[in-house]
Amino acid sequence: MSYLTILALSFGLAMDAVAVAMVYGFHSGSKKWLFGIKISFFFAFFQGAMPVVGYSIGYSFYPVIENYDHWVAFFALTTIGGHMIYESVRSGNMEYGNRFDINSFKTLILLSFSTSLDALISGISLLSIGLKLLISVSIISVVTFLLSLIAYMMGKKLYFLFGKKVEILGGVVLILIGLKILLEHL
Repeated sequence: MSYLTILALSFGLAMDAVAVAMVYGFHSGSKKWLFGIKISFFFAFFQGAMPVVGYSIGYSFYPVIENYDHWVAFFALTTIGGHMIYESVRSGNMEYGNRFDINSFKTLILLSFSTSLDALISGISLLSIGLKLLISVSIISVVTFLLSLIAYMMGKKLYFLFGKKVEILGGVVLILIGLKILLEHL
């Protein structure tokens, strides 16, 4: 597999994380760009770590993982997205801090994990085609980090331009990502 193929795989794997990073930008409020670096780091770490896990467990656990990964991602993303929509509509003019906290550490871990489950399966495929793991994981992580940071900044700009309406869009995006993951695996 060439470096171009790894790069294309990296872009494909990063797309869910990129969409969620943009949602984080919608909800970042007055947080600075350093918060975007933190989020991008978490997404890049999980996107890089999951292929290593997949590579390590190989084919022995593949049927178990394949049967449930999409359900876990679907449930997590639709629950968080639905709650975001509910809180955005319900809260009306409430102050940002009184609503659902997408910026909590627990939510960040859950979203990082959920958006990287496809990377776990890609690790299994890296094993089958004999690709160098360290190079692949490095490229996947760097691409995810850079694209997520750009998406976070774009989300901040969209929030500035469109206000609270974009929060509902963020919830819809998370639900659609969850649905996409589920439909791809069914």
